[in-house]
Amino acid sequence: LGVQDWLPKPVDADAIAEALSRDMRSGQRPAARVHAVLPAVAGAGSTSVAVTLADLFATEIARPGESVALVDLDFTLGPCGYRLNLSSGLPLDNVIIDPRRIDTELTALIRQRHARGFYVYSYANRTLVTHVNCYEFVLRLLEVLASAHDYIIVDFPYHETDWRQDILTGADSITLVTEANLPAVKHAIDLIQLLASIQQAPDITEVLVNKDKHSFFGGRRLSEDTLRKLFGATPFHFIPLDQATLTDALDRGVPPPMVDGSAEFVKALRGHLRNHLLRDHAQPEVSKS
Repeated sequence: LGVQDWLPKPVDADAIAEALSRDMRSGQRPAARVHAVLPAVAGAGSTSVAVTLADLFATEIARPGESVALVDLDFTLGPCGYRLNLSSGLPLDNVIIDPRRIDTELTALIRQRHARGFYVYSYANRTLVTHVNCYEFVLRLLEVLASAHDYIIVDFPYHETDWRQDILTGADSITLVTEANLPAVKHAIDLIQLLASIQQAPDITEVLVNKDKHSFFGGRRLSEDTLRKLFGATPFHFIPLDQATLTDALDRGVPPPMVDGSAEFVKALRGHLRNHLLRDHAQPEVSKS
């Protein structure tokens, strides 16, 4: 009863045996904590958020022996891999044709390990986006990764896909990334309403208003009170615009915390991680050394 697998019907004996064998190899290992990062619009900065969260999980949250994975589901560009200079060059054509080939051994070959300690799964394959097997490929990949890692940060594309809703229902938290302009906020509200209509969607959902700019006297173009009325009961948090840190990180191909761990952008996401993503499970003690 503990076996969780995606087996297409009709199910044959070999597929059942393979699923049972894989589950036995994983032993009693608990399922990974899956944190979804979902952009409201293109260019909202969700990839920068996902990369930074993966780095913070790996360097500040994961205990010895625990592993963190950053999974990039934007197959048109593979932005996470490009940002970190870790794009996988391994061809996946045969795997796309038969997603049942995805197992722990294959994922160990195609993953990239960043120097900061987290694993990156990022592929640029435009044909996969419209392939008939894309749905099964994505679900099976995440299923295998959930048994191999302790924390998974999933970077979603901004556009709708036939697998997005199913992945979101299996997430432990959803971080919705938007900008402080009316079209982006409108799209964020639409997504909040969509998530509310999904019965199995996680209760832990928060909006990050990215690229925030405000002056001491001038305030914000969209005030905090206005956003509170628009987002309703969904909590939100401002992430300040830090162009210098993010540009330097992009040019160097490193996560923003490597450029400046005390940057305002990084500090805001550190607070989001500890106060929001980890609120439902025990947090490790942080060394003061």
